[in-house]
Amino acid sequence: DPEYNSLASPSLYDAQDGLDFQALLPTTYLHSDSFLEADLRRRSESIISERVYDNWMSAHCPTTFVSVGQDWVRRVDMETFPIAVCGGARGGVYVVNLEEKIVIAKVDEVHNVQVDQGGANPSKVNTNIEMAKQAMEKLYGKIDGGGVVSVAISGDLVASAGREGGVKLWRIERPQPLAPVESQEQGEERGLKPDSALGKLSQLAGNAAKGKNSDRSEFKNINDAVEGKLIPLGNLKGLDKTIVTCLKFDSKQRLWAAAYDGTTRTYDASKCYDSNFRISSQKPVFRADYTDSVLDMDLCEELNVGACATADGGVALFSIKDGQFFCGIILSEVAARSVLILKKQNGSYAVLCGRSDGAIHHIPLNVDLETNRVDQDNPFDVLESTDTALAPKHTGPVVSLASQNEGTTEGLFCSGGQDGTVRVWTSNDHDSGSRGTDVVNSEQQRPAAKCIYALTGYKLWLGSICTDGRRIVSDGGENSLIVRDFSKEKGNGKASL
Repeated sequence: DPEYNSLASPSLYDAQDGLDFQALLPTTYLHSDSFLEADLRRRSESIISERVYDNWMSAHCPTTFVSVGQDWVRRVDMETFPIAVCGGARGGVYVVNLEEKIVIAKVDEVHNVQVDQGGANPSKVNTNIEMAKQAMEKLYGKIDGGGVVSVAISGDLVASAGREGGVKLWRIERPQPLAPVESQEQGEERGLKPDSALGKLSQLAGNAAKGKNSDRSEFKNINDAVEGKLIPLGNLKGLDKTIVTCLKFDSKQRLWAAAYDGTTRTYDASKCYDSNFRISSQKPVFRADYTDSVLDMDLCEELNVGACATADGGVALFSIKDGQFFCGIILSEVAARSVLILKKQNGSYAVLCGRSDGAIHHIPLNVDLETNRVDQDNPFDVLESTDTALAPKHTGPVVSLASQNEGTTEGLFCSGGQDGTVRVWTSNDHDSGSRGTDVVNSEQQRPAAKCIYALTGYKLWLGSICTDGRRIVSDGGENSLIVRDFSKEKGNGKASL
């Protein structure tokens, strides 16, 4: 090859020329290994993405259950797998490693079981009792499992809201490795009782360090002995007198709180890692008032827009830049119970709203795809005559909607209802031939969304679902979190339909 002929010239091999031989080689020649590695990585990711999408479409999702102990799981949130946070029927808050199936930090009975009884502080109900009861009726109807109302997680920060009113903020203190104990005497010197779980674990570590085998069967509570803690950081200011219905962290670790009094408030929680910072003394960064109670909320940082589901049967949009509402739409006289901003594979966006009567509405948004800005003067791309309802309906309130707005699963979303099902939908045009129920927008004459299948086996008090695009994580399984994994290779493990 003429490109390489110059490399064979005798002058190039003459040391006195002082030439940099590597500089003469093509870049691709020098870095062929790294290019090959990157290409293999891209190919591997592509294969996994294709498998995940195929599994979503065919309902291949082996199920695992992750127990939190004696409490029944009521709410769940996950920022990044495998760490999730959940709230319990007895008012506890638990941080769980879903992969290792262990609770890594917890705090028991910190929220009330019911508005007017039970819990850690039954006499410290800050909200008006009748207002709080009305809020629970709007949120859960006749199927109310009690306990925590909302949870959220971001990094090592956790937020939780209960029936007594307000929001508590926590920092996760993760479990520390055990130092090996080589003898009973050494353990007693460290204050470890030989018959305690922690003492036995330390001896186990000591035996392992010596190369000895130990029978682990007796350590049934091995995980309980090494759990971390949730360190209380205080209550958010200004929320103690109302029921907080939804909590969301954004990527800047600002905590957004939607409340039954019709307000949304935003707090800067990023400074909580500073030991001198007191969240209880901090005023909200933003505060906005809507005309009716807010029951759910979603954030879309790509559009700098948030959406609220309201008790008057509507959806209200607000700006993430200043927290202020700029538009709303009334869909029905029935309360709007859940909301989601969905991104589709063609780059368009829609707002989904689940109602208390089981219906789901699909409302396209007017978005400039070049600037990713919502037209605030006319954000909803519908006419008054447009039928936005999807079918089939849930037979109970739609309490949760979830999606992962990136990758091959864009346009797919899940709905969780108090009929004991989680349904998987696609809103992508190219999926119009898949099995399911067509829903045709009267104005556009094309499918707005299609229900592909329903996952069953959940309890009627299913309260929340979340997804990272590869898994659906939810409550609705008594004292366990339910994980449906779409990333597994096919074999045994098809979901029940």
